[in-house]
Amino acid sequence: MTTLQRWINGLTSRIQYTEVSLPFYLFSLVLGFFVGNLFGTFLATLRQYIASDIVIILILCVLFEYISFLAYTMSPETVPSSWRTRARRALNLWKLGCLFGFFVDAFKVGS
Repeated sequence: MTTLQRWINGLTSRIQYTEVSLPFYLFSLVLGFFVGNLFGTFLATLRQYIASDIVIILILCVLFEYISFLAYTMSPETVPSSWRTRARRALNLWKLGCLFGFFVDAFKVGS
C-alpha cells in the first residue's frame, strides 16, 4: 500500500466518522447555547436558593473545569469511535455552547 492510498483511506474513514457524529455534536453545541441563553432567565430563581453570586460563579467554574478535565484527559487507548469519547466530546461542545451563550447574553445585558 502506498502512502497516497493510506492517506486516502484515512481521509475516507475520517469523513465517514464525521458524517455519523456531526449531527450529534451540533445538537450538543446548540443545546449548550440554548442553556447559556436561558441562564440569565433563571438566575433570579437560583438566587433564592444560593445567596451569593460568587458561589454561583464558583459552582459554574468548577463544573466547566471538570468538564474540561474529562474532555482533555482522554487516555490514548480509547478509540475515536467509542461511546465514552463521543460523550466527552459532546459534553465539551455543550460547555462551549453554554459559554458562548453566556457571552451573547452579556451583550444583551450591556445594551
